[in-house]
Amino acid sequence: MVIASRIPFLFIGFGAEEDSWGTPLAIWQTLETGIYEPSRLPGHPVQEAFYLLIPNFSPFWWNLLSAVACGMASVAFFRIYQKLELEWPFLSALALAFVPVVYISSTYTIDFCFTLSFLLWSF
Repeated sequence: MVIASRIPFLFIGFGAEEDSWGTPLAIWQTLETGIYEPSRLPGHPVQEAFYLLIPNFSPFWWNLLSAVACGMASVAFFRIYQKLELEWPFLSALALAFVPVVYISSTYTIDFCFTLSFLLWSF
Protein backbone atom coordinates (compact mmCIF):
# COMPACT_ATOMS: atom_id res chain seq x y z
CA MET A 1 0.00 0.00 0.00
CA VAL A 2 2.88 2.36 0.80
CA ILE A 3 4.64 1.76 -2.50
CA ALA A 4 1.40 1.90 -4.50
CA SER A 5 0.61 5.33 -3.05
CA ARG A 6 3.89 6.68 -4.46
CA ILE A 7 3.59 5.36 -8.03
CA PRO A 8 2.00 8.49 -9.57
CA PHE A 9 4.92 10.61 -8.34
CA LEU A 10 7.78 8.32 -9.37
CA PHE A 11 7.68 9.35 -13.04
CA ILE A 12 8.12 13.10 -12.50
CA GLY A 13 11.92 13.27 -12.32
CA PHE A 14 14.82 13.07 -9.93
CA GLY A 15 13.36 15.68 -7.56
CA ALA A 16 13.50 19.39 -6.83
CA GLU A 17 16.36 19.38 -4.31
CA GLU A 18 19.97 19.76 -5.35
CA ASP A 19 20.82 16.55 -3.48
CA SER A 20 18.33 14.61 -5.56
CA TRP A 21 20.11 15.67 -8.75
CA GLY A 22 23.56 15.27 -7.23
CA THR A 23 23.06 11.54 -6.83
CA PRO A 24 22.39 10.76 -10.52
CA LEU A 25 25.22 13.04 -11.59
CA ALA A 26 27.61 11.28 -9.22
CA ILE A 27 26.48 7.86 -10.47
CA TRP A 28 26.95 8.89 -14.10
CA GLN A 29 30.40 10.26 -13.26
CA THR A 30 31.31 7.05 -11.41
CA LEU A 31 30.22 4.91 -14.35
CA GLU A 32 32.05 7.10 -16.85
CA THR A 33 35.38 7.27 -15.00
CA GLY A 34 35.29 4.03 -12.99
CA ILE A 35 36.23 6.02 -9.86
CA TYR A 36 33.74 6.46 -7.02
CA GLU A 37 32.31 9.97 -7.05
CA PRO A 38 30.30 10.85 -3.92
CA SER A 39 27.12 12.81 -4.50
CA ARG A 40 28.14 15.09 -1.65
CA LEU A 41 30.57 14.67 1.18
CA PRO A 42 30.75 12.36 3.02
CA GLY A 43 28.65 10.59 0.41
CA HIS A 44 25.95 7.96 0.56
CA PRO A 45 27.80 4.81 -0.51
CA VAL A 46 25.01 2.34 0.30
CA GLN A 47 22.34 4.26 -1.57
CA GLU A 48 24.73 4.95 -4.44
CA ALA A 49 25.66 1.26 -4.61
CA PHE A 50 21.98 0.42 -5.13
CA TYR A 51 21.74 2.97 -7.92
CA LEU A 52 24.88 1.62 -9.58
CA LEU A 53 23.10 -1.72 -9.95
CA ILE A 54 20.37 -0.19 -12.10
CA PRO A 55 21.51 0.04 -15.72
CA ASN A 56 18.51 2.16 -16.76
CA PHE A 57 18.87 5.83 -15.86
CA SER A 58 15.14 6.45 -15.86
CA PRO A 59 14.07 8.49 -12.82
CA PHE A 60 11.20 6.03 -12.27
CA TRP A 61 13.47 3.13 -11.30
CA TRP A 62 15.67 5.22 -9.02
CA ASN A 63 12.66 6.83 -7.36
CA LEU A 64 11.11 3.39 -6.97
CA LEU A 65 14.10 2.37 -4.85
CA SER A 66 13.33 5.26 -2.50
CA ALA A 67 9.69 4.17 -2.34
CA VAL A 68 10.74 0.58 -1.56
CA ALA A 69 13.06 1.88 1.16
CA CYS A 70 10.09 3.74 2.65
CA GLY A 71 8.03 0.56 2.51
CA MET A 72 10.82 -1.31 4.29
CA ALA A 73 10.99 1.45 6.93
CA SER A 74 7.24 1.07 7.50
CA VAL A 75 7.60 -2.70 7.91
CA ALA A 76 10.44 -2.17 10.39
CA PHE A 77 8.32 0.33 12.33
CA PHE A 78 5.47 -2.18 12.39
CA ARG A 79 7.81 -4.89 13.70
CA ILE A 80 9.19 -2.56 16.39
CA TYR A 81 5.64 -1.82 17.57
CA GLN A 82 4.90 -5.54 17.70
CA LYS A 83 8.14 -6.28 19.58
CA LEU A 84 7.39 -3.59 22.16
CA GLU A 85 3.77 -4.82 22.37
CA LEU A 86 2.36 -1.37 21.67
CA GLU A 87 -1.17 -0.78 20.43
CA TRP A 88 -2.08 -0.22 16.78
CA PRO A 89 1.13 -1.35 15.07
CA PHE A 90 -0.39 -1.40 11.57
CA LEU A 91 -1.92 2.07 11.82
CA SER A 92 1.24 3.46 13.39
CA ALA A 93 3.40 2.10 10.57
CA LEU A 94 0.96 3.48 8.03
CA ALA A 95 0.98 6.85 9.80
CA LEU A 96 4.78 6.92 9.58
CA ALA A 97 4.63 6.25 5.85
CA PHE A 98 2.23 9.15 5.31
CA VAL A 99 3.98 11.79 7.40
CA PRO A 100 4.54 14.54 4.80
CA VAL A 101 8.34 14.62 5.00
CA VAL A 102 8.52 10.82 4.70
CA TYR A 103 5.96 10.69 1.90
CA ILE A 104 7.65 13.38 -0.17
CA SER A 105 11.16 12.02 0.47
CA SER A 106 10.11 8.61 -0.77
CA THR A 107 9.24 9.88 -4.24
CA TYR A 108 12.66 11.04 -5.44
CA THR A 109 16.35 10.17 -5.30
CA ILE A 110 17.35 11.35 -1.85
CA ASP A 111 18.89 9.27 0.93
CA PHE A 112 16.28 10.02 3.62
CA CYS A 113 14.22 6.84 3.27
CA PHE A 114 17.30 4.64 2.91
CA THR A 115 18.65 6.10 6.14
CA LEU A 116 15.31 5.80 7.92
CA SER A 117 14.92 2.20 6.81
CA PHE A 118 18.40 1.13 7.95
CA LEU A 119 17.99 3.02 11.21
CA LEU A 120 14.68 1.35 12.04
CA TRP A 121 15.87 -2.11 10.96
CA SER A 122 18.93 -1.75 13.21
CA PHE A 123 16.55 -1.83 16.18
